[in-house]
Amino acid sequence: LAVSLVMCLAMFIKLVVVHEGGSPQGGNKYLRAVSVVVVLLVASIPIAMQVVCTSTMAVGSRRLAEKKVIIARLSAIEELAGMTILCSDKTGTLTKNKLELRPPRMAPNTEMDETAMYFYSALASNKNMQQNDAIDNCICKKVIQLDAPAEALNDPNIDWVRVSQMSKRWNDLSGFKELDFMPFNPTDKRVEVTCLPPADASDKAQQSMFRVTKGAPQVVLRLALEDPNCEYTPEEAEELSRKVTTDIQELADRGFRCLGVAFKDVRE
Repeated sequence: LAVSLVMCLAMFIKLVVVHEGGSPQGGNKYLRAVSVVVVLLVASIPIAMQVVCTSTMAVGSRRLAEKKVIIARLSAIEELAGMTILCSDKTGTLTKNKLELRPPRMAPNTEMDETAMYFYSALASNKNMQQNDAIDNCICKKVIQLDAPAEALNDPNIDWVRVSQMSKRWNDLSGFKELDFMPFNPTDKRVEVTCLPPADASDKAQQSMFRVTKGAPQVVLRLALEDPNCEYTPEEAEELSRKVTTDIQELADRGFRCLGVAFKDVRE
């Protein structure tokens, strides 16, 4: 440290007193000399590099924050300084700041229609409209929209909790008894719920226990094809797998994200 200070002092004197051409420096010579000496001093003490860099980026982070820029990592400021081209994803989620359900693509020969699929998806979702996540919230709103009064849905300041009380299908969800629930986790990549229909169901065949799973389409498809009661032939299963993979890629290229939903009767 002492040697570094001596060298910096000598450099400061040289920069202040003598110019390269031998004539005294003009202008703001002291400021220029101090800036050069500080750089040399920091470079000569390795442990100071990290402190100086962090302090400099913290000052830059504050200036960016004043321009309403969200800084997640200080190192991002340094990376941004060396950037020449910025490519950003501009999907409907980012531009509108809300999720919407697009028309579903049903598997061939399925017994479930679109309305039933939305209903069963809601059974595998958190139905607390004020605390559920964005995907569950979107699914719950779709179920409410199926039969809620049009005038209530057209209200720009719509209160979904109040409107949900006007939806018969939404109120029917409370009649199903939840026997088991497996929340989403990064390993399984799906949610699973086991339910029992209302005891007063008119169709006795529909009073049996059933299971609904919702999650990554590839995971849900694999569960369906590996089920012992799967009615697809190996050729049909392979064709369905290719179709689902193609649909997922096609929708992904257009900026959409897919969600798979499957239903299984577990009366046995």
